[in-house]
Amino acid sequence: MDELKELKIIMVAPRGIGKTSLLAAMHEEFDKTFEQANLTTWTTDSKTLQAIEDCKQILRQIDPRLKTKVTPTPSQDDPWNDEGFMFEIGSGSKKFMRLKFTDPSGEYFKLGARQDQKEYVKQQLNECDAVVIPIDATALMQKKNGKVNEHEIGDWHEEKNAPKRITSLLKDAYTSLTVPRLIILAPIKCETYMKTPKDANDLLNHVKLGYHQLLEFFKSDDLFNKMAVVVTPVQTIGNVTLGASQFCKNTGMRSLATQCQE
Repeated sequence: MDELKELKIIMVAPRGIGKTSLLAAMHEEFDKTFEQANLTTWTTDSKTLQAIEDCKQILRQIDPRLKTKVTPTPSQDDPWNDEGFMFEIGSGSKKFMRLKFTDPSGEYFKLGARQDQKEYVKQQLNECDAVVIPIDATALMQKKNGKVNEHEIGDWHEEKNAPKRITSLLKDAYTSLTVPRLIILAPIKCETYMKTPKDANDLLNHVKLGYHQLLEFFKSDDLFNKMAVVVTPVQTIGNVTLGASQFCKNTGMRSLATQCQE
């Protein structure tokens, strides 16, 4: 009989933000982090292994102009066929916990998503113990003419990170929440904004500013004692700076052409 305690985690972000890349970066650090606590991790699920290794391979070999990109998670005919990514944790040879990451296609979070996709997202938000919200730091922190000031939000934040849409999804799912939830706001591609303690604090303040409505919702009387919110920047591909902004009419998506500096 399988007696492993299961911790369910869902990645919530629009298409093209980097949910799967973030998951790969987290997995890269699993062994180091858990080893310090005398814990062991296992990844025995073949689907998880293949997806993570493919993604990490791209991250390792990424070129300075970032021409190599991770393939977005495709939407499925039936969202409930998504089995997620499985990781197991234990001590020595004994396993005692399973982490299940659900990484839905970004298409599911769109306002115009199919009804079954919307229902799937709401069900996962209700069932998952933790929510990871990847944030494109470049979209949050940059304007067309340079870096934002302390009271500004990046020109592409609403378009790329869709904070209002994410707030709406969580409000709908957590209307009658009865159990605690962990929310992780995870700025990615944030190397430029983490060079000094002052830079890091500035990034934190802009996350608070860019997700003000969501954070205010979490502070409401019904949720205040049920929500734990942390901001965890994740550096994945080196020193990233904004190169250009391009809008693709075919996909309806904007691409922020970033580049890596030596």
